[in-house]
Amino acid sequence: MSETSVHVPIGEARVIHVGGCPACRVGVMKYYFTCTGILLAIIFFPLGLLCLFGLQEQRCSHCGVVL
Repeated sequence: MSETSVHVPIGEARVIHVGGCPACRVGVMKYYFTCTGILLAIIFFPLGLLCLFGLQEQRCSHCGVVL
């Protein structure tokens, strides 16, 4: 006799999309530098880089929401 395997779904699978937009759930959140951060990085060069990375904002590639 041949063995047959039967696949029975146990539960519902949930997919978690890391980096997904919480507003539209379609786009991907990307980091962008603000104009203020770039200006401070140029004026106060060595310490201004801390301001540059501290003033980043996340923006959705689909709906454009800013977090």
